Amino acid sequence: MKTKLFFLLLAIVACSIPSWGEIDVDGIYYDVDWENHTAAVTWPGLFAPMEPHHDYYNGDVIIPKTFVYEDEIFLVTVVGGFSFCEGLVSVSIPSSVTKIAQEAFSGCTNLKSVSFPRNSIKEIGNSAFYGCSSLTSIDIPESVISIGSSAFCGCSSLMYLSLGSNLKSIERDVFRNCSTLISVTIPNSVTSIGVGAFYGCSSLTSVTIGSGVTRISDDAFAYCSNLTSIVIPNSVTTIGPAAFYGCESLADVTLGNSLTYIGDDAFTGCALTSITCKAVIPPVCGDEDPFLFVDRSIPLYVPAGSVDAYKAADTWKEFYNIHPISSTPTTIEDANVSTVRTRKVLNNGMMYILMPDGRTYDMQGKEVK
Repeated sequence: MKTKLFFLLLAIVACSIPSWGEIDVDGIYYDVDWENHTAAVTWPGLFAPMEPHHDYYNGDVIIPKTFVYEDEIFLVTVVGGFSFCEGLVSVSIPSSVTKIAQEAFSGCTNLKSVSFPRNSIKEIGNSAFYGCSSLTSIDIPESVISIGSSAFCGCSSLMYLSLGSNLKSIERDVFRNCSTLISVTIPNSVTSIGVGAFYGCSSLTSVTIGSGVTRISDDAFAYCSNLTSIVIPNSVTTIGPAAFYGCESLADVTLGNSLTYIGDDAFTGCALTSITCKAVIPPVCGDEDPFLFVDRSIPLYVPAGSVDAYKAADTWKEFYNIHPISSTPTTIEDANVSTVRTRKVLNNGMMYILMPDGRTYDMQGKEVK
């Protein structure tokens, strides 16, 4: 009878041991999965329930790939729990990690450097680096498939950004108010640019949009006040409302041949000097003028067989300087082969292209009035 009672008590104790638990190893706290021998970096919630956890991680932190606890080896696969650690300066993430958790480093205002492994991380969670105002550069590994909304929002010192070629989408507000970001190349793997993705990136001067993007969402590049030109690839079918609202330096826009819709106020407040739209059928424009306050006398270049269609289409017909694209040289080489009578002219130290019909273009192929 005593033997049966002993084994019954042993079974009850065994069943009461959770598969997950929090432990402290060398000053780093982990949620551990005893069954699978994996661990996620976390904050000291159970060890210091009455104290704020943002004081626990400081300086330079190196997260190990594995650690030993009670003679068991655990593999670190998830990183989280550093939010509001204002003393954190740098962090090195091991190659075992596949996920940066939601809000993992949010509010780490003195975090200057993050060392990512190259081939393991698949996911960066929502708001993972929100408000990390001291980060100056981010190199997203090729392995990353998804970056959550607001992941780098408010990283106001972020100047350099590299996105991996397997990323599927740019989510809502992901780089919002990264006010020192200079340039971005969106890889061909990305299919959509989310709402407010680059809103308020006021230092952004260069944007290259990959050939896989089909939608540019609302406010995506609003208030990118130093952006001077943009080429929308042929893959894009929709430009959402206010997508480029308030881009006050935006002078030249090229719209791809698959574009079917431009939302309200998409280019309102832009200083456009020319528009090239390659779509044979004029894209439908939103009820609120997408080109509000844009000078209607600027040249609008459209496919040669579509001039009359644009002259008759709502919004487009307000532009009274519509020309066929084929009449516009885009490079000096194009101009040189268009006719043997085309000449290059040097005037006041500037080189121009003089066409046989008397029109003049600068070296970027823009007509000089």
